[in-house]
Amino acid sequence: MFKECTGCGINKSFDEYGKDKKAEFGLNQKCKLCCRARDKKKKRSKESLEKHKKYKSEWQKKKRVVLNERLRKRYHEDIEKSRDQARKRAVKYRATQEYKEKKNEYDRSYRKTQSEKARARGKVKYAISMGYLRRPNICEWCSNEGKIHAHHEDYSKSLCVIWVCDTCHLSYHKSQKFHAERLSEKTPKGDAKVWTSEETTRGESEEFLPP
Repeated sequence: MFKECTGCGINKSFDEYGKDKKAEFGLNQKCKLCCRARDKKKKRSKESLEKHKKYKSEWQKKKRVVLNERLRKRYHEDIEKSRDQARKRAVKYRATQEYKEKKNEYDRSYRKTQSEKARARGKVKYAISMGYLRRPNICEWCSNEGKIHAHHEDYSKSLCVIWVCDTCHLSYHKSQKFHAERLSEKTPKGDAKVWTSEETTRGESEEFLPP
């Protein structure tokens, strides 16, 4: 069914209108595009913006299950598009001052709590930049090409590394006691972890054993 928009005067389908219980057919008189254009012209006060932000946050907590299901569906409909959008959001966020401050604070904390690891990784980066070490393009465990990491069996021997891909590196650390315990911890409320039942079953059944 179609309805004429009072804003642009175009006949549009009911899907193009927002809901309004008091109006005819239970729909707004103006279409969604006209409503968005009207809202952009409005000058909202700081109090109004804070109130809207608080309401949106509370609404998202109440509708967490519905939103997660919607995100799963949208992700699996076009995985490449979803990943590309996530990469763009990540690049945009990393350019903000907030991210830089958090990153610097995390790096300082990491260097204090994991000084041996940080020192070993720093020496590897310096050795690669100076040409003492060469990062290969092939994983030593699975022989696949990709992003290659320098894996340390002993952090006291900083330049004795195994060159492995990110998949093998992650799978290896998942099999270790510390990482296995950490990954088995319950996810806090408010953190949405979007996994399908098939992926969860496969992750629990597979065990990585390096050659």
